[in-house]
Amino acid sequence: MDRERRLHLLTVLCLVFASVSMVLALATLLVLGSHPLLLADHVVAFACFLAALLLNIHTRMR
Repeated sequence: MDRERRLHLLTVLCLVFASVSMVLALATLLVLGSHPLLLADHVVAFACFLAALLLNIHTRMR
């Protein structure tokens, strides 16, 4: 597998992980209301979206 394909796969995995994290954050909000885990889930999701964005930019610049 070449480098560009691996970076694309990593980008997709980051987006999937971020989406799952956002679903967990919404489930936490619905079940527990305001909870410290909600902030942690949003931070993880934002970090994954940011990583996917940076990987996408890096892949396109090559």
